[in-house]
Amino acid sequence: MKNATSVVRIVLGVLIVFSGANKFGDWLNAAYMKDAMQFVVELSNIGAGFVIKAIGLLEILIGLALLTNKFTILATLALIPLIIGILVFHIFLDLKGIGVAVIVFVMNIFLLYSYKDNVSAIFKFNNQ
Repeated sequence: MKNATSVVRIVLGVLIVFSGANKFGDWLNAAYMKDAMQFVVELSNIGAGFVIKAIGLLEILIGLALLTNKFTILATLALIPLIIGILVFHIFLDLKGIGVAVIVFVMNIFLLYSYKDNVSAIFKFNNQ
């Protein structure tokens, strides 16, 4: 289990770093994502392009945390809202790209399950 966790953590870290870096360099050929790219361009045109850059920076930081095995639990928890946003984005704007989003979601759930002993304390109800 420990080896599988390390492999999933590293693969997820690489995917997240690449996704974040792509928001700055646009290396990924996304010609099939016409509606999705139109949405991103419109968002950038109204002055909200900084949001995409901020998400990219956050993805790079989370990916680096996963790759270096530092703050791994925090990184997996921080990925939850990002992955939900990615899934919603692909469901409504780019259904063809949903496969990678689902794989990233499953890998993150696997990591959360692997660290369940550490994560479970967050969800304990305190009756004081």
